[in-house]
Amino acid sequence: MKLILLFMALISGLSSLAHAAESDWLQTDFAKIRLISASETKGLTGSLDAGLEIQMEEGWKIYWRSPGEAGLPPQLFVNQARSPASFARLSFPLPKRFQLFGLDTFGYGGRLVLPVRFTFPADGSDLDLYTEFDGLICSDICVPVAGPLRLSLPAGAQQSSIYAQELAIANARVPRQQMAVLTASYRNDASGKGLLVQFDDNVQQYDLTISDILIEGLVGANFGKPEQLSDKRYFLPQTSGKAELQLGDPVTLTIDASDKDGTIFYETSIAVTAGISSSNDAISSNQSANLPIWLIAFLGGLILNLMPCVLPVLSIKVSSVLMMAGAHKRQIRARFFASAAGVLTSFALLALFLQIVRLAGQQIGWGIQFQNPVFLGVMTVIMGIFTLSLFDVVTIRMPAFVMRIIPARNHNVSSGLLSDFGAGMLATLLATPCSAPFVGTAVTYALSQSDVHLYGTLLMMGVGLASPWLLFGFMPQLVSALPKPGQWMVRLKQVLGLLMAGTFIWVLMLFGSAIGMTGDKQPVDANWIAFDEAVLDQLIADDKIIFVDVTADWCITCKANKAFVLDTEPVQALLAQSDVVMMQADWTLPDERISAFLARYERFGIPFDIIYSSAAPTGIILPEILTLSAIEKALGEANQ
Repeated sequence: MKLILLFMALISGLSSLAHAAESDWLQTDFAKIRLISASETKGLTGSLDAGLEIQMEEGWKIYWRSPGEAGLPPQLFVNQARSPASFARLSFPLPKRFQLFGLDTFGYGGRLVLPVRFTFPADGSDLDLYTEFDGLICSDICVPVAGPLRLSLPAGAQQSSIYAQELAIANARVPRQQMAVLTASYRNDASGKGLLVQFDDNVQQYDLTISDILIEGLVGANFGKPEQLSDKRYFLPQTSGKAELQLGDPVTLTIDASDKDGTIFYETSIAVTAGISSSNDAISSNQSANLPIWLIAFLGGLILNLMPCVLPVLSIKVSSVLMMAGAHKRQIRARFFASAAGVLTSFALLALFLQIVRLAGQQIGWGIQFQNPVFLGVMTVIMGIFTLSLFDVVTIRMPAFVMRIIPARNHNVSSGLLSDFGAGMLATLLATPCSAPFVGTAVTYALSQSDVHLYGTLLMMGVGLASPWLLFGFMPQLVSALPKPGQWMVRLKQVLGLLMAGTFIWVLMLFGSAIGMTGDKQPVDANWIAFDEAVLDQLIADDKIIFVDVTADWCITCKANKAFVLDTEPVQALLAQSDVVMMQADWTLPDERISAFLARYERFGIPFDIIYSSAAPTGIILPEILTLSAIEKALGEANQ
């Protein structure tokens, strides 16, 4: 009898532990839903891998995170009144495309496990999670399903449950973010409207059979099943929605494919690179599709000449131009080409640096050198010397060993060439924190593509920045059209000196901030909260609208956005009316969390602004140059 009682107690205990790893069922006539846990205990880390198990009768379906032309995605919320400081992040395995009421939708049928990551306070108490499920399950009709799900686990170190292996398999079916291996261009012509996707020839995994490509990013527009045009090119017709993708718009593509080794699936976020206006449905080569991006890179570099970071250096060049009046054309041409060579050399070195960082597996970004105190210290010294030289306090001379090598008659010319080359390099170094309307698109494309595209795009940007120097280099006679030297040049030099002094003070302040800043930097304004992805997820789950602003002290465009847009009364009133939570991510110093956040959207520079809500959980990306109308439009989409 004692043995029987002991055996029954053991069975009861095991049953209790198994039951602790799951919730009760939420049941309907056509489906039942519950939570399952990968661990029988709470664990010690403050997080728990779990799953939302959904079992549906034959013929019934539930939707993916982006349902397609109809439907709503399933959601799981933590009841904050009963489980405070806890939240759930739901992941979605690769879905299937299916027809419902004649519409293209994405989702799942049969039995499904959606991975869930719960986070909660890491203390010694038992775990008692009260959650609410909300979803739409469809067959010939669509029926909303909602109700509570409670998961309770005892305290203690993690112990794998009977569901651990199944949850690991479900997590493995979730497409992971990868670097872009394709280009996408929007087409609207006589042969159709849609998205043209072309895989990169430089990527090796190309014996692929594409089953489907799912498109996210264009609100109100949906795309049909891909049509293969050639070995590596596919066209996805736009099946609904009047909205059109614009050059530079971000889209997320989820690729469902297979090769000789089995199934391949991943997702990638890229920028739309080009529009197709001809009736021909083909692109002759991958490079021809990339030409518009290189043109954008050129325009971005050209505009950088007018940005406040570069203007002082360009002003110095103007001063040197005026001093060249009457000089031989060959000397004028050589000095301008020396400046252009300095610009292009800097961009080539910058591309090499980014390539090395990428090969090392590190996050890369545009302007990240301004996060380095050593770089800022060296720049402070250089800018100080340039400023003092403009006020004739110091004189920049050639190194002695160079003076001994170069014949005496060429000392002045060679010294000028070296100074011009240095000015070109300085212009590039100062340009990176000054974004321009075209720069963000070009940089995002360059950093998400192959090394060939990286070098090509950055060098084209260098050509754009060097254009004023190249113009005078190819047409030195333009110097003679400038005013003749006179007393006014002394005043001009002083004005240029003040501009350079302003740039020196700015760099000095950045250097002081970099060496004095430790830990997380909190937002200066009281109406902003510090960036935290856990808080962001919780706010989305709480049906809040969140405006995330990634900024830095060295980002001039960020400061302009804040002063001329975000801090203005109309924008503040609009944000207050929508009860928007303002979250600021400060990237002044290196921060892996922010770098990873930017990389998730294939962005490698700032400013970067994005709006989240329960209606737009993946975010609505705003343009680099903010405007009231752009913010108003994004808030309208977030409120839908």
